[in-house]
Amino acid sequence: MSDTGSLQRTAGSVPAQPNPGILDVELLQRGLAENPLRVFPIECDGRRYWVKRLSKNLDNPLSRLAYRLRSRLSGKGEEALGEHEVESLTALRRHGFLTPEVVFRNQYCLVLSDLGPSLETVLTLAPPEERAPVVRQAAEAVRRLHDSGRWHGAARLHNMTLYQGQIGFIDLENTVENWLPPFMRRVWDTWQLGHSAAFFQPNVVLAETALRAYGPGGVRKFLYAVAVLFFGTYAALYPFRNTGKREIRQIHALMRAIYRAPRKVPDAI
Repeated sequence: MSDTGSLQRTAGSVPAQPNPGILDVELLQRGLAENPLRVFPIECDGRRYWVKRLSKNLDNPLSRLAYRLRSRLSGKGEEALGEHEVESLTALRRHGFLTPEVVFRNQYCLVLSDLGPSLETVLTLAPPEERAPVVRQAAEAVRRLHDSGRWHGAARLHNMTLYQGQIGFIDLENTVENWLPPFMRRVWDTWQLGHSAAFFQPNVVLAETALRAYGPGGVRKFLYAVAVLFFGTYAALYPFRNTGKREIRQIHALMRAIYRAPRKVPDAI
């Protein structure tokens, strides 16, 4: 691995941002050699860091082919995507959002400071009656992100963390600006947020919580219009709402939440 001695830090800071400390590069090399995962933690001087390989581990041959074609058509390889993620993390930190600091980077990987457990982990461990406040806080953070003129690109609950009571954003490698206009980037984020919330019980209630906490406006109206347009899809999925595959259950729950949210009073959730 080249450039192992160079450390590059991003500009800006956020209150309550953890001190990233100094990384042991030999420990990093050992972790990359021994751990096959794309993203994995390492411990150094009592601190946890996350190592993220720039190359994706895609087992499916069709997924690998699609990924290579997309990279070729966009003209952006893995190193360029890594640069995009660093720039996105830096931009969000400048806007006052909590993101991991890039402690080390080269053409193979990024090493990021730890920002606590993912919201997916938090919700998995929480009892169903305690999940709504977490989803609500995540949706409010996404709305603030959009109001600042930024977006995530993959605003799913596993791409957010909880650190000292604040929502952190991670995994900002998605280049949605290459294929979506600004308004649709917000729609994309909001759909993914609601879809990921619908994974957890109570599915419809949590998806609806995400939509209502995000707040009214053009994005919600657009999602409602799309849901009405695809009512046939909703009706076709209805028999499988409890027994179908996870993806089917999530889409049905989210569409139902989109239908319900505009018709309920604000304090109904």
